[in-house]
Amino acid sequence: MTHFTLKSSIFAILFIAAQAINAPATAQIARVFPDSAVRGNITFKSPPQIEVDGKADRLSPGARIRDEQGMLAMTGALEGKSFVVNFRREAATGMVHEVWILTAEEQKVKRDGEKK
Repeated sequence: MTHFTLKSSIFAILFIAAQAINAPATAQIARVFPDSAVRGNITFKSPPQIEVDGKADRLSPGARIRDEQGMLAMTGALEGKSFVVNFRREAATGMVHEVWILTAEEQKVKRDGEKK
């Protein structure tokens, strides 16, 4: 009888573990941004044209844009849209090279040196 109970217990534990692995994630992992990233508002124009805080700017060749879920976003799909972002510039050219579109929660977290 104990052999059957032990088998049932192991099966129950494995079943629960399998369900937990297949369950959708309810908590989002906080993204970590480089210290050199700054906060701004970007409006995407016709690629590679953008506006940063209302001033004309450009994306660098090979610029990487991550959406709110951390997935790569294509500039063509963002044309005409504006977002609060963290971004970094390319050292050699000064063009915007990395962009992270922020979630509402991420926007609440102030960056060092950001205007309040």
